[in-house]
Amino acid sequence: MGLFDTQFNQINGHLEALQTKPSLIQACHLESLAWPESTSRDLIMGMDTAVEMGHPKVGSMAFLIWIDEPARIINRRMTLIGPDLADITSRQIPFGKIVLLGVRDLSPDNCEEQYRRMENVRFDLRLRGYMLRGVSQYGREWSRVSRTAIRDGFSFSVLGAALMDRYLALEFVDSVEIIFFTAGLNVMRPFMPLADQALKIIAAMNKMVADTIHDCDTCAYSDVCSEVADLQAMRCLMQVKGSAGNA
Repeated sequence: MGLFDTQFNQINGHLEALQTKPSLIQACHLESLAWPESTSRDLIMGMDTAVEMGHPKVGSMAFLIWIDEPARIINRRMTLIGPDLADITSRQIPFGKIVLLGVRDLSPDNCEEQYRRMENVRFDLRLRGYMLRGVSQYGREWSRVSRTAIRDGFSFSVLGAALMDRYLALEFVDSVEIIFFTAGLNVMRPFMPLADQALKIIAAMNKMVADTIHDCDTCAYSDVCSEVADLQAMRCLMQVKGSAGNA
């Protein structure tokens, strides 16, 4: 399903523009990395924190999109825009994360359920010295890394590889790329409208699945559906199913 083709192309365009600043952006191919896991999420107190990423006071951006052409994604590539964890000197930093997934066998019937599985991956991490904090705002991510973890070598390569392993364990995911941002809000700003667009598409998709009556005239997402062909196809399928169920 081509729900996010526009956003995918624009993300790659912004990344190409950043290639003119080699001191700011670096990319690498990650293999699985061994890092101790915890039996439950680590609780990292303020005094034990080396870096707090995406605190609501400083800002964050986090979202994922998928395309049904897995070969267009360079599998297991991580791009880091800004310093790695050991080189960050501020206690709190703005943070961004974009996950790009190459998938197969997603359809209007199952994409909402499969999205939930993709979205839940980040909450399933149990890495020692890393804590994902809950935030109420959609499309945000707030996390802490402990002093001990940084001392022992925890980095975005460790975090990225662990996330990639879990995404690729989903039977319908064939490729994954992850982009991390630590260089500040100004660098993230061109990507933020794409995050808003992607989240609106996902919200429209979720509403279609949840609603038994599809009234486009009163729906807050009618403008989004009119611009995304696959949302239109999903809406038509839901309407047909609704008519059949009422017959």
